This record gives sequence, structure tokens and C-alpha cells, in this order.
Amino acid sequence: MKSEKRHQLEQNWLADQMGKTITAAKPYANIVLGVALVVVIAAVGLTLWTRKASTESARAWQDFYAALDSGNAIEFENVVEHYPGSVAAHWAEVLVADLHLSKGCDELFKSRAGANQELKKAIESYDQLLDTSSNPAIRERATLGLARAWESQGDLDKAAKHYEALVKQWPDGPYTTFAEWRIAAVATPAIRKFYDEFAKFDPKPAYSKPALDPLKFDDFDMPSPDEPLVPRFDPLNLDETSATESSKTDLPEPESPSTETPATPSTEVPATPSTEVPKAPSTEVPATPADAKSDAPEEE
Repeated sequence: MKSEKRHQLEQNWLADQMGKTITAAKPYANIVLGVALVVVIAAVGLTLWTRKASTESARAWQDFYAALDSGNAIEFENVVEHYPGSVAAHWAEVLVADLHLSKGCDELFKSRAGANQELKKAIESYDQLLDTSSNPAIRERATLGLARAWESQGDLDKAAKHYEALVKQWPDGPYTTFAEWRIAAVATPAIRKFYDEFAKFDPKPAYSKPALDPLKFDDFDMPSPDEPLVPRFDPLNLDETSATESSKTDLPEPESPSTETPATPSTEVPATPSTEVPKAPSTEVPATPADAKSDAPEEE
């Protein structure tokens, strides 16, 4: 009985407290409902924004990997433009800067002006990443890129400054050993002398003019309809006179027909054969050599 009575008393006390609380809060009911409604709306909005951000981030990474497969700087720039501020966009900007740096290093041996233009673009992209990104990995890559770009331009003091920052901020990073090596290298007189001499190098194109002159062609050189093409057309630009003379010497001249009047056939009547009967052969026996000797006169 006592336990039941105690339980009943506790319920009555709880009901009294709730009634007092409701009575006290009743004047503020609209405010409480308004705050609760704001909290619910904020929670719903946060949920929707999170889902949207997740979907947009997925699309950004999808476009990033598609650009990575193509290796095209324009595709990376599209990721930066369409998803500004995202991690995928910052990594795309890192790769755009790396492409400018690589192209600038290649142009150092082809065109000094082209190399400076590409290296300037790389430096601007790396600086922008340091200003806009808080991702440690991205900032580390941007610092390394700045050091390499300034070294490629021959500004060894700025290069050493960024190499030192790389070692100081990321002592256990993957680029620390490389940065320490470059810090020691750019401080040596031999390396500084090399960069001073290389700054004077101005690459020239292999050919200042075309190796072969273009074929000259003029409408006035076109043959007339009744003129033969072979003597006029000469793809090797040979002299027309020499071509004509060579054609004369190479080709046999046709013989002109003879103007001599052929002889008229003879009208003389051939002589009639002779009817004289030939004499009979002599029956005299020819003398022998011995007879000729006996007939000769005797010597006195």
C-alpha cells in the first residue's frame, strides 16, 4: 500500500510540474514553435545540401579522371571552371600548372620567349593554389612546382626559398629529399655559373628560310589552247631556251621530202640480137712447151 501511494504521489507531482511548465511557457509558445520550425528547416536544408554537394563532388571527380585519361590541359581547365573551390578542381589546377611547367622546360631549347610565357603561367597557377587551397597535399605540390619553375627561369634565390619552405613545412613529405638535394645544388658556384651561361643561350630555328624555294607560277605563263604543253611545262624551273635546245638535240629532226624531179624512163629500143653464125672451133693442136723451144732460133 505504501509503495502504491508513493508512486501515485510521484505521478501527481510530475503532472503538477508539467502543468506549471506549460502554463509558464504558454506565452512563449509561438516563439518556441518558430525556433523548432527553423531547426527543422535547417536540418532539411543541410541534408539536401550535403546530398547535392556529394553528387556535385562525384561529378567533379568523374570529369577529373576523364581529363586525366585524355591528358588535355583544356579538359583540366574545364574542371576548374565548372567546379570552382572543389578538391577535384584544385588538383586539376595543379596538373594544369605542371603541364605549363613541362612545356616551358621543353621550350627553353627551342624558343626563349615561348619558354618564359609557359613558365609564367605555371608560376601564376601555383601561386593561386597557395592562396585558395587549404589541402596540405595540394599546397605541398604547389610549393614544389614554384621552386622548380623559378629554377627553370634561372632565379636560383627564389627557387632555394621555396625548396627550403618545402623542407620546413613537410619534413617527412615525399619531396623532402629532392628539395634538400636542390638546395645544396643551387648554392654551388658551378651550378650558378651554368645557369648564368644558359641565360645567354638564345636558340635559333634550324632554318631561317625554306630549304627550297617554292615553285613560281603565274597565270600569264599558261599556254594558249593551240600551244603544246610539253615544251612550256617545266617542273624543275629550267631555262626555256636551254629546254628548247635540249629538246632539239635529243629529238631527231624529220627529213623534208626531196624536190628533185625523178628521171623519165628511157625510150631507146634495144638492139636486135646478131644472126651471124659463129666460126667453128680451130682443129689446130696447140704447141707444147717443147715445140716452142725447138722453134726458137739457135744462138751463134
